[in-house]
Amino acid sequence: MKHVLFLVAFALVGLLALPGSAGYSPTGSHDTHVVLPGESLGSIALSHGVSEDQIALANGLVGDKVVYIGNQLRLSGPGFTATASGPVHYRVPSADTLVHIASHQGVSAHELAHLNGVAETAEFEGGDVIHLPGQAWVCPVDHARYFNDWGFPRSGGRFHTGTDLFAPRGTPVRAPVAGLVTQVTGSAGGYQFELLGDDGNTYLGSHMDGFAASGRVTAGTVIGYVGDSGNAVGSEPHLHFQIHPDGGIPVNPYPSLLGNEC
Repeated sequence: MKHVLFLVAFALVGLLALPGSAGYSPTGSHDTHVVLPGESLGSIALSHGVSEDQIALANGLVGDKVVYIGNQLRLSGPGFTATASGPVHYRVPSADTLVHIASHQGVSAHELAHLNGVAETAEFEGGDVIHLPGQAWVCPVDHARYFNDWGFPRSGGRFHTGTDLFAPRGTPVRAPVAGLVTQVTGSAGGYQFELLGDDGNTYLGSHMDGFAASGRVTAGTVIGYVGDSGNAVGSEPHLHFQIHPDGGIPVNPYPSLLGNEC
């Protein structure tokens, strides 16, 4: 019952177009459609001459594929679900030892040596490329409450381009994958992180209460804390979470969160 009430309340917030999250896209494009009263996924697909599956894939609509009045839907685009990674390439920034690299990456020297076919005493020059073990995809906020709020309207004709993960203030925010974290502060997003993931994707998080680790991190490293900074001040604490595959346009994080049992 609590989950149902949460969905209803959040949907009403979206329809009223109240501010509260960073990460928006501009309205008005021949490649998008804003849901009107009485419309369904099927009627929208029919009116644009595309399939329901095509729209569902582009917007991360899974399960009952509900659309809400005021939602902006992409009419086409790739689907995406982040998964655990296999071995990844790592370019050694400067002369270093295998043991030091293993410690910095949070893996065992034995595993790293075996993966690269070298001895644990190996040394590398700057620019050398080695393999790092694959890692599981880590939920950015443990036990968060969320639903598919992709495309919900926001103030100023903007639309939500992420998923809001609700949790008590101060809940740790974790790096979903290994990579390079940069800390950013902005008037809209407040305390934000940008993670250039070793999986090739860029991850963004906004409205944190504060920062934690930055620079080179492993999957699961605490990089911040859930809050309501930026233009979310006074709202329920949450992390606005975005995924940009290959550093491109954002895609709906909802399938990735579901697929990784967050």
